[in-house]
Amino acid sequence: MSGLAGLQARLHRATGVALEPERITSGAELIFRILEQRLLEAVRQTVSRNAQVSSTALVAIQRENPHLPETLLLLHFRETSEEAGLLEKALGEPAHRERVQALATRLCSPSGVPVRGSAEAQSALAVTIDRHALLQILSAQLNELETVDYAQPNTTVQFMN
Repeated sequence: MSGLAGLQARLHRATGVALEPERITSGAELIFRILEQRLLEAVRQTVSRNAQVSSTALVAIQRENPHLPETLLLLHFRETSEEAGLLEKALGEPAHRERVQALATRLCSPSGVPVRGSAEAQSALAVTIDRHALLQILSAQLNELETVDYAQPNTTVQFMN
């Protein structure tokens, strides 16, 4: 797979997303892994420019599936900001969920990475990559390339007991 560096670089230029070859399934099919940490770092750099953001931190978390490590970006806002007020209200009231998502989208959209946002304690905004939206965007971008026969999302499914 080390000979795939040129292809990897071309796909990165075409999509703006760092993709790492995971495995070859046949002579013409290749599975790539999305390097989420790099995407979240790009989002972090984007939101750090916002004057109302007082601090950012990448936090490693594990949700339901320990085989899918996930990182979230935690944003803290200046105490007197509108964002901090919204997040304080939203923590106890699910009715504000759409407004929190709109805040996450507005802050992160310049990075080009689709995100999900949720209110956390201490007026913080937790941001994760919206994997479904990202896969749809990447599939469309890759399918437009002349050298790609087809691209489709390949996701991991976990069954719950």
